[in-house]
Amino acid sequence: MKMPVELLPGGFDFPIWPELDESITREEVQDAISSETWLETPFDTCPTIHLDENGVFQALGAGNLTNRQRHVSRIAYLVVHGWEDAICINAQPGHWPVLDGNHRLTAAHFRGDETIEAEFDGFEADIVELFGPKIAAEAVAEWDDQ
Repeated sequence: MKMPVELLPGGFDFPIWPELDESITREEVQDAISSETWLETPFDTCPTIHLDENGVFQALGAGNLTNRQRHVSRIAYLVVHGWEDAICINAQPGHWPVLDGNHRLTAAHFRGDETIEAEFDGFEADIVELFGPKIAAEAVAEWDDQ
């Protein structure tokens, strides 16, 4: 379903990745785009990234990246090249809603996208509480179609 981007906070609003103390800035992403410093492959499926003995991520083609730089580089890649897969939202009050797709969501915020493709998990009542009855109805209709 198409989820309004404005209803979901992204990486510019909060330090959503636990290893970051501060939010990523638009300037950091723009600098990575300008310098073509980006990370093509998601972290959890990329065999070319590893943590060295100094706690620095190593990535082929991207040089030595700090945790912050790898997040910025991933967002920059997505801003330039886009993506096809939906983000996954778990509507659970009091918890961060995006289970998978925080880099894609932050890229959508950067690009000014109005919507992002999303799949919901959770309970209808929680979706209503967090996102309203219209979004909940669309999520339930999508569940019924599957």
